[in-house]
Amino acid sequence: MTTPDGKDSIAGTYSGQNDNAGDAYGFGPFSGKWTVTGGIGKFNRTQGSASFTAVAGPFTAGPSPNTFVLMAFYSFQGQLALAED
Repeated sequence: MTTPDGKDSIAGTYSGQNDNAGDAYGFGPFSGKWTVTGGIGKFNRTQGSASFTAVAGPFTAGPSPNTFVLMAFYSFQGQLALAED
């Protein structure tokens, strides 16, 4: 995740699972855990993790062959610890 000015960001990994098969329109819920792996700028040396719930929309054709576009909406809950200088 990067701030709008592009100067600060947090990197992480996540693991998750589908919560059910989704609906007739192609939207499907999923959930899991996100773990911070690093940061840049204001988020340098940030540590933490969060659980999340999310829903993803249906796949559509991407801008080039063999690509797809998907939009997902996330809700995170957890704690981040910023390192003090």
